[in-house]
Amino acid sequence: MKKIIQLLFIYLIPITIFAQTNSKIDLLINSGYAKIELREFNGALDEFEQVLDLRPDHPVALCGKITVFFSRNEIKKALKMVNEAIENNSDYASFYYNRGMIYNIKKQYKKALVDFNTALEKDSSLNKHDIYLNRGVVNYNLQKYESAIDDYSVVIELYPKNAIAFHSRGLVNYELENYTKAIEDFGQSIEINVNNPVAYYNKGMAYYKIEDRENACIEFHKSCELGNRNACKMVLMECQD
Repeated sequence: MKKIIQLLFIYLIPITIFAQTNSKIDLLINSGYAKIELREFNGALDEFEQVLDLRPDHPVALCGKITVFFSRNEIKKALKMVNEAIENNSDYASFYYNRGMIYNIKKQYKKALVDFNTALEKDSSLNKHDIYLNRGVVNYNLQKYESAIDDYSVVIELYPKNAIAFHSRGLVNYELENYTKAIEDFGQSIEINVNNPVAYYNKGMAYYKIEDRENACIEFHKSCELGNRNACKMVLMECQD
């Protein structure tokens, strides 16, 4: 019986802070990213293209265009574009973050790790939350579990209400057979997001591993109520007394 792993997906929003003005370029960029949030990818692409017509090397607009390709699952286009962007501007940290995200999706985890590390080295002023969160995913998949825990712990320190970071750290503790710590992490994740069936199921599996069937079944029932089929199967197999 395996646990469910909740995959992380985070848009490739550029994380370099840039000045906000009322210039045409900034208005187009802001509009483009707003449309990405609304999943209006074609409209967002049009906004970024307008910026790039004015300034072909504008890094934030380039990141926006890469984000659109990535979000539309046009991974080859996204990777080609970010590689060209790095060739032309090797000091812009967000390009490395973007490429790290692409490599992460492609399961090229060693390359992703190099790029996330480079992004951190290139610009210490970056909002590090997304980098550490996704580097934790990479370290988890490389089975560098202690490093993954360190990454998720940094995210939690920066954003104590991040349900994904607690849940992800719980998965790592589960792999390390630190089931009590996993239960604590899944519980913290649930306190922040009470409607995540995966967290209840994984918490139930951690209880199951320490042979606490009563609490395991409480979690499986809740997960099943929220629509998790694996939890419903566990209820049928283990919670019918």
